[in-house]
Parts: sequence; structure tokens; C-alpha cells
Amino acid sequence: MGDDEDEQDLGYLRIFIPACDSCYRLIICYRDPDRPSYALLTFSVIPDSEGHITEFNGAFHSAADAIAEILGPPSATGDHRLSFRIWPYAYQRWSLAEGEFTLMQDEFDILDGLDITLWIQRLARRLSRSPGKTDAVTTSRPVHPPKG
Repeated sequence: MGDDEDEQDLGYLRIFIPACDSCYRLIICYRDPDRPSYALLTFSVIPDSEGHITEFNGAFHSAADAIAEILGPPSATGDHRLSFRIWPYAYQRWSLAEGEFTLMQDEFDILDGLDITLWIQRLARRLSRSPGKTDAVTTSRPVHPPKG
């Protein structure tokens, strides 16, 4: 059984979309009876080191500004910290009738590096006020999307 079949059995679909000098990652989680479907779009991965924090912050703010041009100002902004890092991770959230859109700085898969990811979720799944590493939503149990 190949990786694609494993992913389908686990209830998610992972697609890599090549671009000029990077690769976007789209993960769609669709088979969990306790949660509505949601998607994660990672469009910036930066090397994991303190020396790249300026680039990491710049990529986040550039993406946030581009999203705000389309969706308007965010309904929530903030940051969270990981105990083993000296820098904060920013997030911005847009709450619309169609769903919640949360742009986050994160380490979804630390083997890849620091990432900028957009979580897209229906309103039935309300987001907490300050998302943690990968627990960006409030549910009856923590959300831990598949690695990779």
C-alpha cells in the first residue's frame, strides 16, 4: 500500500503544488466523525534558525497584508510562544460567514522548517482565542493534523 492509500485511509489528502522556487502544501482533512472538514495551505517554508526570523516575520506580514486586501481587516490578531523558542509566532484570524481563516506562523513539520500556513475551517468549528502550535481550534480533543 502506497503513501497515497495510507493518507486516504487516515482521512486526509495531501497535495504538493510546485511553484517557481518553492512548493505549496495543501492538506484537506475530510474523514473525522467528530469534526467538520478543514484545510491547511502552507505557502512559505523558511529554514529553522534564529537567523531567519526577519524573513519569517516578513513572509507572514506579506501574506497577512495580501489576505487583508481581499477579506478586510482581521477579526483577531496575536501571538503565541513555544517553550523551546525565544521568538513569538504570530497569527491573524478572519471570521466570515463562510468560515474561519487563520494565518499562522508555525512549525507544522519541523523537518521542513518554519512555516506560514492558512487554516480554513467552517464556523461549526470555532477557533480558540490564541492558537497553540498545531492546536489552533477548540474541539473536544486536541487537533493534531498528520505530519508531512
